[in-house]
Amino acid sequence: MTKNAIIFALFGNNSERIRLLEETITRMALQIGGKEIYLIHNILPGDASPIRETILKQVNYVRASGNPVVWQKEAMYNLGANIAIKNGANNLIFTDGDIIPEDIHWLKQIEKKLKKNEWVHGGRKVFYLSQGATDQILKSTQKDFVNPQYAKDPESYELISQSRVYIWSKKTKKSGRVGFPGGVWGVTRSAWLNYKGWDLHNIVGGGDLLHFNRLTHRYEEEHHPTYGNLRALLLNHVLEDYINTENPWKVSYVDRPLYHLWHGGIGTRKYETRYAVLLHPEYQNLVGTDNNLRFEKQQILDIENLIFTNDDLLLDLNEKYNGYRFFFEQMADYFISRQDSDVETINRYLDYRSSDFRLRVRPVSAA
Repeated sequence: MTKNAIIFALFGNNSERIRLLEETITRMALQIGGKEIYLIHNILPGDASPIRETILKQVNYVRASGNPVVWQKEAMYNLGANIAIKNGANNLIFTDGDIIPEDIHWLKQIEKKLKKNEWVHGGRKVFYLSQGATDQILKSTQKDFVNPQYAKDPESYELISQSRVYIWSKKTKKSGRVGFPGGVWGVTRSAWLNYKGWDLHNIVGGGDLLHFNRLTHRYEEEHHPTYGNLRALLLNHVLEDYINTENPWKVSYVDRPLYHLWHGGIGTRKYETRYAVLLHPEYQNLVGTDNNLRFEKQQILDIENLIFTNDDLLLDLNEKYNGYRFFFEQMADYFISRQDSDVETINRYLDYRSSDFRLRVRPVSAA
């Protein structure tokens, strides 16, 4: 039987985020097929695990500690993959803790696709569920499938984004953009061993986009003046090395929908504007001043010197780097301004560190 490793990455101790993760793990445990579930938890040293014992019994639980103002998902995925490979996994499946599949046959479909492909996305589109629909799913005792109404009844979900069929062979007519939304990726053991791991440059997020472009040898396009240029400048600089050293990977997808559980509105997440924190402080006054402004590589923080991999194989910040304090404070402020389930984790970390970085902001619970 094929041995699949399903790998989750959990950030912090927020009860709402954990509630969604436990729902996802419960549904993954019901999937038909050989599997082991790995949960990599970025948690402060000494903190007790807040995850229910019934859930912990279903997973390989790995504690690790990294700086929470840095996007850690890719580093946690790499850590989980290394452990799973040592344990003999045939396939690796990296999945967000707020994504659930349509039914219990989903894992077998990924297995089937991976027999002819190196990488497989877990669905053809993602339904972003409303708060009401998410609450209904969490309360439901039927965990082996998602009620079909969520894909049909517009009152039951908000369809915020969806990927398109054959998206890697043609651009979409609406926006010209290419790429699946993040969420779930499967990879064969042999492909992973030839892969250099998830890239760690995505310290403010956006790793799913870089990953897709890397797999398909596509550079990022500039769709938003200034911010789009800044993001593209970073991603394309990183992509250059991969595209020059790796052949395009054989990529496909499972022709089924995925469901994204609600954990706050997206309006405060600043998916585009957050890239401004990567600029040196002296260039911050340029942000938003000219729609035709194009940033240069030397205006961006030196990520190679800003981050390092710690003993837990997660990321920490180099306090000797000139831009360290600026980046730390800007990213902590960014997470707090999102006003979602990550706020209390950031404040908890600021308390843990010292009063030196204490921001005068009250923790804000998820809406």
